[in-house]
Amino acid sequence: MNQLESVGQSGGVQLSATKRHLLERYLAGELRKNAAVPPVLSPDPRQENVAAAKGQSFPRMRLLSLDDHPQVAALESRYGLGLKSYEQWSHIWTNNPVYHELRRNWPLGWVLETNDGQIVGAHGNIPLLYELNGKRIISAQGRGLVLDSRYRGYSLWLLGAFFEQKNVDLYLDTSASLEADRADSELGALRVPVGNWDQDAYWITNYRGFLSAWLRRKLFRKMSPVARPLGYPLAAGLYLKDRLTKRAPQKERNGFSVARCNGFDDRFDEFWEQLRKENSDVLLAVRTRKILEWHFAYALQQGRLWIWTVAQNSRLIAYSIFLKREEPDSRVTRVALADFQALNGHAALLQPMLSAALRQCRMEEIHVLENPGLAFAKSGINELAPYRRQRTWWTCFYKAGNPDLAKRLNNPAIWNPSLYDGDASIL
Repeated sequence: MNQLESVGQSGGVQLSATKRHLLERYLAGELRKNAAVPPVLSPDPRQENVAAAKGQSFPRMRLLSLDDHPQVAALESRYGLGLKSYEQWSHIWTNNPVYHELRRNWPLGWVLETNDGQIVGAHGNIPLLYELNGKRIISAQGRGLVLDSRYRGYSLWLLGAFFEQKNVDLYLDTSASLEADRADSELGALRVPVGNWDQDAYWITNYRGFLSAWLRRKLFRKMSPVARPLGYPLAAGLYLKDRLTKRAPQKERNGFSVARCNGFDDRFDEFWEQLRKENSDVLLAVRTRKILEWHFAYALQQGRLWIWTVAQNSRLIAYSIFLKREEPDSRVTRVALADFQALNGHAALLQPMLSAALRQCRMEEIHVLENPGLAFAKSGINELAPYRRQRTWWTCFYKAGNPDLAKRLNNPAIWNPSLYDGDASIL
């Protein structure tokens, strides 16, 4: 009996093609040599000695429960994912219209737990609904992949459970970290083929505050009082550069005016029905009023959501959604374009809504407005942005649940991704 057969039998599992491929690579030393176990398998008991030698308690995997909130929230907070109340954390499932439909066959996610009941890793699993060519697409979105630093080698184990679950048409990871980028690729996930999801286009809307924060973070960690006065002349120079080198978005276009909404009303249901008819050949996340209210519930409640609309004879023809966030470490406040949708022929209406959002940012002294992933290229707004922010990893991945869908998703024309897709703008 070879080593591969031995591990498969000792774990008591049937190896899928994906698991077998990963295990072969693991045993060949190609995958994460610091990992204590083959990443996506029930552990080989012999590996317990390896974990013990490293001073680790060997973890087991089980399904995530809502009762796990205290430990998962503490783990997420410890690694910079924010501390969420039980109501806010559980909202992802308990108020999710798609989860209510699927709950009997839908796992909340998975956790890694030591023998003494300590959770050392977690990965949530959110059901989302898409449409393509008039058919419903059930999508699974990974949420909050987090591991204790001593157990980072087990990330593929958690991700493997996510990608191997049943009853899913489309797997998404739209907020991948550097580690998740590599792990997603190892598990056969592909980069979303539209956009540049390792870049952001952005505008500086508070030059002095932005540069002062940047100087504090980059240059003067021990001399922060110097950063603020030095920011004044630099900010003036940056402002003049932007004014001289970049065009501003148009404030109005073709006589349409922009209005700001405090929430989602019945017009959004009417708009969705028309949008889905006009874009039946595009993969679209469902945007009914009910789902929009669930998706952005806490951002609305906390005053972090801006909704801009354009109407024609009281009929909604375009809308955009902007999401405000603050980076605790740098104290830089950012507003991100989370979604933009327009009926056919009105893609350019994003420009006047962007202009309104830029004015609002300046009024509130927000530092930056950004378009993550260089989304909505057809609107022309990325050419207007003075700056680009580059990452070393890709943030948006997908994997189709069947060959037919995989073939269709190879076509970039099918995609229209934004922060609304997946979990990147939930909560």
